[in-house]
Amino acid sequence: MARLRLGHRRRRPKKQRCRTCRSDNAKRLCPALNGVIICPSCCQAKRAKIPGCDANCQYYKPLIKQSKFGPFPDYPLHSCLISYSTDTGLRIAVIVRRRPDGNLRAMFLLLDFWKRGIRDCFVVANLNPAELDRCCQSVAKSYQLSLPIDELYSQYLSGYTESNDFGRPLTRKNLQSENLALNKRVETNSDYAGRWNLTDGDTGESAKPEDLLDATQVTVDLGQPMLINTIKLWHYWADGRTYHHNKVAVSLENKFDGEEITVFDSQYDGEYAESREGKTLVFNPIETRYIRCWADGNSVNQWTHFVELQAFLTLNVLTNQFFSSISFADCQTFIRHAYEISIKTKNELPWEFTFWQDFTGDIEQIPYDNNRSLYRCPKCDEDLPDESVELMTQYALKEDIQFYILCRKCGGEFD
Repeated sequence: MARLRLGHRRRRPKKQRCRTCRSDNAKRLCPALNGVIICPSCCQAKRAKIPGCDANCQYYKPLIKQSKFGPFPDYPLHSCLISYSTDTGLRIAVIVRRRPDGNLRAMFLLLDFWKRGIRDCFVVANLNPAELDRCCQSVAKSYQLSLPIDELYSQYLSGYTESNDFGRPLTRKNLQSENLALNKRVETNSDYAGRWNLTDGDTGESAKPEDLLDATQVTVDLGQPMLINTIKLWHYWADGRTYHHNKVAVSLENKFDGEEITVFDSQYDGEYAESREGKTLVFNPIETRYIRCWADGNSVNQWTHFVELQAFLTLNVLTNQFFSSISFADCQTFIRHAYEISIKTKNELPWEFTFWQDFTGDIEQIPYDNNRSLYRCPKCDEDLPDESVELMTQYALKEDIQFYILCRKCGGEFD
């Protein structure tokens, strides 16, 4: 006869209800609410927003604890992004900084220019470039802020075909063959008095001395602002040597003291061996006029040889349908405008935005034009009359009301 195994039956723990939202996931004792038990979601929603939620809370204390070496380190800027779509008044700004270990840390801000200003903010402290791309896509899709690739083609080509003399109409078929840097002016930091053929279209097949430009810094002036998203660069490539300290950046106003947008930096992106095909750098479309390249020596000798630089607007399925690259100064301008809306509509700022100020810098020090209206026309960005601004401010914090106001010209009152 089988022996019965008798013992104490393990009792399932009883779930407790959250005292604020009544869910059955209450797990945390809130010292700010006199020890009331709440769920993690309510804990996050109330965090740092009610008296008593401070460093004495075991759940909030780890979030406000800074490095034992002092304040947050000033990590170098990697890139800044802004979402395309403005149909709902929402734009996502992303500030990405580079960690010492080569990975990235990013701040995402949801900016509402029709109602509340800075609507949400969160930080990802450690991620690689592939994870950053996936995170950007996920956030943009969640707010439906992407643009179809066909709309991107039309958006980019319509303005630049008319405003720039390309010699022939731009279409999808001939975009890649149109070298926008061909025969453009070149400036260098070298005293070399020979011919400068950096933009003559010859990629160095002959490898003659006159094909080489020996300088540690070269700048190509496209002549006028142009939209590009591909740069091809050749150094001397016959023996497959590797050049050191390679960096490529673009600027709209020939300013390279922090205002530029870096599209390649071998210190972080890695060095590469030169080849007949050159180095192709692909990035989100950027309006620019000046392209600057740096290099210093190579794996064979101490010389630096620039052979050819070409620039293209090559829209394709790889084009980012969610974000475009912008300078840090422009990104700060967007954030400061949203900050002013939050302050004047008395919308509570996310605590993450206040806490992680090492990403944006001191928000009060960012220039802001007080002569402009708080809300602006969503089509042309012109100022709105005081009556319209007052009406939008009145309903800014009402979640069930969503509207925007056009200026008189865009509204069709006059031409």
